[in-house]
Amino acid sequence: MIAVAFNCFAQEEYVLWSFETGDRILSHPTVDGNIIYVGSNDNKLYAIDANSGEELWSFSTAYDVMSSVLINENMLYFECGNNCYALDKITGAELWMFSNDDPEGAEKLDPWDYHHASPVLDDTTVYFGCGDGRLYGFDKLNGELNFLYETIDSSAIRSTPVIQNGILYFGDWNGIIYALDILTHDTLWTQRTYGTQPYATFGMVNTQMIIHDTLLIFGARNPEVQVLNIHTGEVVWDYTVAGGGWISDRCGRKSTLLILTAGLVLGYLIMAFVDSSWSLTAAVLTAMFCSFFVQAGEGAVFATVPLIKRRMTGQIAGMTGAYGNVGAVVYLTVLSFVSYQLFFLVIAATAFLGLLTLLLLTEPSGQMAEINKDGSVTLIDIAN
Repeated sequence: MIAVAFNCFAQEEYVLWSFETGDRILSHPTVDGNIIYVGSNDNKLYAIDANSGEELWSFSTAYDVMSSVLINENMLYFECGNNCYALDKITGAELWMFSNDDPEGAEKLDPWDYHHASPVLDDTTVYFGCGDGRLYGFDKLNGELNFLYETIDSSAIRSTPVIQNGILYFGDWNGIIYALDILTHDTLWTQRTYGTQPYATFGMVNTQMIIHDTLLIFGARNPEVQVLNIHTGEVVWDYTVAGGGWISDRCGRKSTLLILTAGLVLGYLIMAFVDSSWSLTAAVLTAMFCSFFVQAGEGAVFATVPLIKRRMTGQIAGMTGAYGNVGAVVYLTVLSFVSYQLFFLVIAATAFLGLLTLLLLTEPSGQMAEINKDGSVTLIDIAN
């Protein structure tokens, strides 16, 4: 929501200026000379004077601007809502626009979908990865479409591509990496970055890739850095940060939910007996104990989302979060009529009912089948 410039050399005054937009800023700023270009979730792209923090111009769109801009000579390019724009970088005037009628992936795919792919340029063609699962290439001057590629299962593109020696590399929302010959439009290779999806937000490739020598280096929505051979797509090495989904990966989704829900029941029962006779330390430790199971339980719930319908993971995860807010309103309403002790007992009783319901849950194993848009069937491995 607020862009801030810092003085790295001052002894006391560190903030030179600040600039406030109408919503969150999830777009990475791009600096060109003395101008900062940044998008905001208020549906605008801003050009800001880097010295004074004054707005030079703003450009309004119909969607949140979550991609960074690409600058080439006197033009800048960006994407939002699957629409692709080219503007005059000095005046902000629209030079050309590709309007996309496909709403798939135009907005957030799930609550943690924070960034869109930024465009990249190769010679006279500018490439855009979009949420509809298509990679578009346009003439950089007039916007004429001269390249179109669709990902497997029309999976959204949130990773910023990288180009070297006529080969374009990018990843998709299903964790697949692609190498495309931009002259022939041929797929040289694809590489899936994971075998199983242990939780709902695992594995989506949404980062900026880099190339070093013959290595393609990138991260994704998992605790891992992966490195592929740019010629073959084979894994050269990877590095996994320890301590990811430790409980879920070892105990399974159902077992994890049972353990955490049982902890919720116990935690809220204890909270119901906290009163003025308790020491501050004991009360704080009890609250921390209960909070651990609350926070971990939220993650465990979202881990079950992909088992419902994988292609709709984002929508279902969003509904899950929304109904969590509904529950919060219900409990606050209850609190307005009862004492704190009874309030915590009500939550504990509700958690106990949830625990009984979980005993009836059957966790799938092996593989689950999903029907794609074209009628084909994909078998998806499921982590136990």
